[in-house]
Amino acid sequence: MNWSLYGLFLITGVAAAAAPGPSIFFTVSQTLRWGTLSMLPMVAGLIGASVTYGLLVLIGVGALLAAYPFAFQVIRWTGAAYLLFLAYQQWRSAEVAASFDNGAALRRRTAIQAYLVGLANPGIVIFYLFFIPQFVDPALPIFRQLTVLVISQVMVKTTVVLLYVMFAGVIRAVLATERYVVAVNRGAAGFMAFAAIALIMTALQAAGR
Repeated sequence: MNWSLYGLFLITGVAAAAAPGPSIFFTVSQTLRWGTLSMLPMVAGLIGASVTYGLLVLIGVGALLAAYPFAFQVIRWTGAAYLLFLAYQQWRSAEVAASFDNGAALRRRTAIQAYLVGLANPGIVIFYLFFIPQFVDPALPIFRQLTVLVISQVMVKTTVVLLYVMFAGVIRAVLATERYVVAVNRGAAGFMAFAAIALIMTALQAAGR
């Protein structure tokens, strides 16, 4: 392992995982709405998306997408469509849970939504499929390095998401009013819509080349 490259990767990975994006806004808004304990399946869903892209890196899908840009365009358009749909749902979410709802339906729904948000997040797609390979030293075993990088980033992402959940849980305990949570939901909706529009503009620019 090239430890200089690995150290640089960890710094970059933490910054990328902690940067506000669709996944983080979804995490915060859902935790504010339902409470911390009910969001553990959501964390599993988000990390599941990271693991999925990590596995795709290990089997070489990133190189395949680079060779076939149309496939990446499909991912972009699909992600943009889902982010717009999720923004609409977030905007309409106006109620505050009166108490923690730990029902199976809630856990299942949040886990699935979180997984789809993770898959649709363009930042995760780019980071895993195109950015991680840049930290591989070609003079060393490639697969072993990719495995270490993917596992490391999944651990970083897990830690960051859990910290955001705990932070949102503290905020919820202090400011869990209907007006406040509605504002957060709509802020998250606005950010997701912005991310979707940016993704569409990028796809249109790529198609026009």
